[in-house]
Amino acid sequence: MKDNNKIGLFFRVSSEQQVTKGSGLDNQKRMGRELAKKLGFEIEEFDEGVQSTHTTTIDDREVVLRLLRRIEDKKEPLRRVWVYNTDRFGRNSLESSKIIQTFHIYDVKVYQGDSTTPKDLSSFTDKFMMDIFSVIASYDNSLRRMRANDGKRNSLLRGNTYVGGTVPFGFKVINKNIVFNEEESTIVLELFKKYSKNESTIELKKWLDRNPNIKPRRSVTWSLGTIQKMLKNTIYNGIQKWQWKDKLPNGEIKLLGDPINVKVPKIVDDDTFNIVQRKISEITYIRVRNTTNKNKSLLSGLLKCNKCNLQLSNRYRENIGMGNHYYGRCTEHQWRTNDKKIPKSECLVKKSLRIEETDELVLNTLIDLIQKSSTIREEYRIRLLNQKENDKDISIEKSSKIRKKIKVLNNSIDSLENKVAVTEVQKVTKEISKSIGNKIISISNDEIHKKIEELEDLESKLSILKDSSKFIDWLDNMSKDVNSIKTKPKDYQRNWIRQFIRGVSVEYDDKTKSHNLEINFHVGLVNDTYERDGRDQKGDLIYKIIEGNRNMKLTHKWVKRTEFIDENYLKNTIIQIKKLKDKGYSNVQICKNLNENKIKTVRNRLWNKGSLIKFRNKYITPETIPK
Repeated sequence: MKDNNKIGLFFRVSSEQQVTKGSGLDNQKRMGRELAKKLGFEIEEFDEGVQSTHTTTIDDREVVLRLLRRIEDKKEPLRRVWVYNTDRFGRNSLESSKIIQTFHIYDVKVYQGDSTTPKDLSSFTDKFMMDIFSVIASYDNSLRRMRANDGKRNSLLRGNTYVGGTVPFGFKVINKNIVFNEEESTIVLELFKKYSKNESTIELKKWLDRNPNIKPRRSVTWSLGTIQKMLKNTIYNGIQKWQWKDKLPNGEIKLLGDPINVKVPKIVDDDTFNIVQRKISEITYIRVRNTTNKNKSLLSGLLKCNKCNLQLSNRYRENIGMGNHYYGRCTEHQWRTNDKKIPKSECLVKKSLRIEETDELVLNTLIDLIQKSSTIREEYRIRLLNQKENDKDISIEKSSKIRKKIKVLNNSIDSLENKVAVTEVQKVTKEISKSIGNKIISISNDEIHKKIEELEDLESKLSILKDSSKFIDWLDNMSKDVNSIKTKPKDYQRNWIRQFIRGVSVEYDDKTKSHNLEINFHVGLVNDTYERDGRDQKGDLIYKIIEGNRNMKLTHKWVKRTEFIDENYLKNTIIQIKKLKDKGYSNVQICKNLNENKIKTVRNRLWNKGSLIKFRNKYITPETIPK
């Protein structure tokens, strides 16, 4: 194998504080580049920046994975690596030993510091010494962490109430003790009282943002997450909870030792604090229940209203004998639309969609579409996999994280723009002084500008990922027989649909009594085709794929359930009601019996006295009663 005369320079520090210290990134880069120049090697840099490795595995370290891939590359492998110190590979002995083992397998020469003599990992002595140093670095790191946590614990047990970190809003520190911050503690108490009186966290955020002199600890404006954490924090009720926590490689938090409850000055009284905790518990229960319901449907999160661009929500009411629906939310979330609700008369989803029928329609349409172009899909698969092999390294999780950040940024920008508009009105009505108003507007505009720049950067990154990674992932795992999708569990169906469909726009046409759905696909699946493109060297035909449309329109006619009644259902229900009536059952008793036997009404609801009388008047006649 020909020597490519390259050396990989690996840089890493454990924390922001180390960036500019003696072994900081700039010093590492200078030393590595000077050594490479001295030895006459071409440089390839692997800059991991600030990365703590105590609980991080190799799988979570993209730069290390890229370095290992270059070492394992068959065409032009990397066989030299420089590092400031071997503990830069990681202070977790297990993870760093994996890296060193890879170096050993591929006979990589490891240069360290300013030494021009590499470590020879084919030598058992050199490899043994590197393993020992790695274990010692891991032990030293663990020992330092243990001493730091023991110091904090002992400080608290001696009566101190502050052991470092961010001071909670509402407090300040004097002589290692947490005491009231007079101005901020008043704000905290008012915050709890407002929430206990049913003001939402959105309203609390607006209230806090109106005062430019009240700022959270780590940002310019208040976030909903910060407010929610404050409302749950027991420190405001006089108890600061401290416990040594260790983060495991899989992200799980391990609690070490016994917790310590430290008494601090109480800002919020017990009654107010307990009311707030009950309200938070109730909201959490509702959110968990709604999240559970989302898993029952196939299209939750994909359907959107054409008017307001908000996702349609799910409503499950089978427990009270009513149907399950996707419904529009145009008149909700007024804080998202600059305090201007969309009138119901302008809403494009005036009538809800039945969940089961809509799911079935979209799933069957998608299966039919794939079946009609199965050959082309296979050709497309080969072509894409050859062209975009490197795209497999891009995980879908990365796209998901970017989308979440974009959503948060859009919400923040909307809120800030709303804040500017409200402040302008308050200046005109003299609710606030002109100087304070201008200050609020200036701060808000600066924050908007920063967030817009961040948003544009994220959208640029997402555009690279969104059209290829999901589709390629599906192409590698797609079932050959798409008909089997109908028999798969709902979780499988839900994930399968999302590999094809980006979103579905919905509007209701009152004239035709139908919903118009426009499905947007990740790639052009609709009416795609192929054409001959010559022959290859073996004489086999080559096909050129012609991509189709990415959008498809469907019409889902809304039909009353009573318009398609199963005759067997009608006949059996009439017989059952007639039998019960002949036995002398009252209307209430008949309803109870039907519900217990899980016999639903024509509209798939539970029976009550009114629905029973309507059913008898409409369907039970001398002609319909079996002889």
